[in-house]
Amino acid sequence: MSRKWTVPTDNTDSTPSANASQPPYYVLAAPPLGGFAKPEFQLTSPMNVNNSTYLSAYISANSDPSNYGKLTVLQLPPGSNVVQGPEQVYNLITTDNTVRRDSLYATGGNGANVLHGNLLTLPLDKSFLYVEPLYTVSSTSSGAYPSLQRVIVVYGNKIGYGADLAAALSDFEPGHHTGQTLALSGGGNGSTGSGGGTSSSPPTGTPSSSRSTPASGTGGSVTLAQIDQAILDLQAAYQTGDPAKVGAAEAKLQQLIEKYKVTSTPSSGTSKPGSPTPSRSPSR
Repeated sequence: MSRKWTVPTDNTDSTPSANASQPPYYVLAAPPLGGFAKPEFQLTSPMNVNNSTYLSAYISANSDPSNYGKLTVLQLPPGSNVVQGPEQVYNLITTDNTVRRDSLYATGGNGANVLHGNLLTLPLDKSFLYVEPLYTVSSTSSGAYPSLQRVIVVYGNKIGYGADLAAALSDFEPGHHTGQTLALSGGGNGSTGSGGGTSSSPPTGTPSSSRSTPASGTGGSVTLAQIDQAILDLQAAYQTGDPAKVGAAEAKLQQLIEKYKVTSTPSSGTSKPGSPTPSRSPSR
């Protein structure tokens, strides 16, 4: 490779060790170059430009038996420092005025702590979608399990924030703002450049010359109601404890989300420079 890459720092790591590197994460999703292909089990990791917090590449190692060990690399064009890396996205999340107004952060006085889950990086359209769950866990009861409370999604400099994934994604709709579905103190959107279609410029940090904001609440052939139902189906699958059912439900949800975004992106006659340049390494 012409440029050196570095592993992003894991800002969500609450352990005493400082500046821990972000570990790779397993995801069940369509392969980076597969469009709406059948979801595959992958071990993924974003990579930053050396000595920088901008994203440089995305690496996926296939973990399915048929293509086990095959690496796929999406590399941003050299000199294109326009896609925010995980550290920048984490800073965007934790300093967002709307998110900070959420009463969820006042639960510390009620014996609960807020925990940031894994910050996932997912290739989507001509850029990358970041997804992070927020949990609360009892600070007074040992062995307590974290409880999912919020989901944050980031695309460019736009932030979606809701009680579940579908609600967070709905913030990207035109006229919506961050936390649209939540009753947050102060109301409105206190963030600059966050939320849905209130800005006429492309998302900062997105290597694209056209907007990548959903054009309508229906998302073409996929509706938010379908995504919501897929989330409920996934929760029901978890309760069965059947890995096959869980995998199928996760795959369906991932496909709906990707199709919702792609089919609801307005077409544009302009080219989209700066999109990742895919390359494959030989199978191991």
